[in-house]
Amino acid sequence: LPFAAAVEIIHNASLVHDDIQDRDEQRRGRPSAWMKYSTDQAINLGDILFTLAFEVFMRSPIADGTKLEIVRLTMRAVAELVNGQVQEIVFRRGGEISVDDYLAMVNGKTGSLFRLASQGAYVLTENGADGCIEDLRRLGSCLGSMFQVRDDIIDIFGLKEGREPGCDVMEGKISVLTSLSMAKLDPDERRDLLAMLCSPRDRKDRALVEKVAGLYRRTGAYREAYGIYQRERQQVFSIPVMKDNKRLEGFVQEIVGHLSVPLDKLSSDF
Repeated sequence: LPFAAAVEIIHNASLVHDDIQDRDEQRRGRPSAWMKYSTDQAINLGDILFTLAFEVFMRSPIADGTKLEIVRLTMRAVAELVNGQVQEIVFRRGGEISVDDYLAMVNGKTGSLFRLASQGAYVLTENGADGCIEDLRRLGSCLGSMFQVRDDIIDIFGLKEGREPGCDVMEGKISVLTSLSMAKLDPDERRDLLAMLCSPRDRKDRALVEKVAGLYRRTGAYREAYGIYQRERQQVFSIPVMKDNKRLEGFVQEIVGHLSVPLDKLSSDF
């Protein structure tokens, strides 16, 4: 339980800072921390949450050797998360991004905490010597990619809690839909798409979001993104540890089933 709490606290710390960087005014249907308390105080909040995550875990009644290994994994995950966030900001300012580059960024930004949860839970069993740890790292990476691709798709359709359709467009984010579309557009169309995404937020409106959404549809980005999601889903269940552990397989099937509901419903529109 202390480990689960630590992972979730780190997750929330990253969201507090992410909202500042994206200038996102809403989080889960409520004012984001920087909007409610100021940017300065939201930075402080994110900082202390990162610290508290370690404090919560270090109080747990776990053997010191196991505790040290969990802390090592956690530090690595935080570094990977921050690196992914750095890449996202670079890509947002630099413009074009390939699908492979996008997925590499997602592997850090989103996959890091899925890997931490998967590997850390296994280390806590104190059976980490049989080779499953790398399988669980791969599992976390696949789940992270699935989650982020799903997040990009449902955002444009307005299915994210407490958010209007196309918030990523309003924030100027380079999503998987953006990278897939750019591969299909001619140079002038790519420049137009980037100009729409990079224009100041106060100059964007619903008509611009709908124009970008229509472009994603015309290039087949929704269909291709759903294909990437399905590919990652298939890879999850091909990981050896999944075949050897029916209890784990059932648990992951439940997670994947939950993630897949909105996409499977939308797939006929792709």
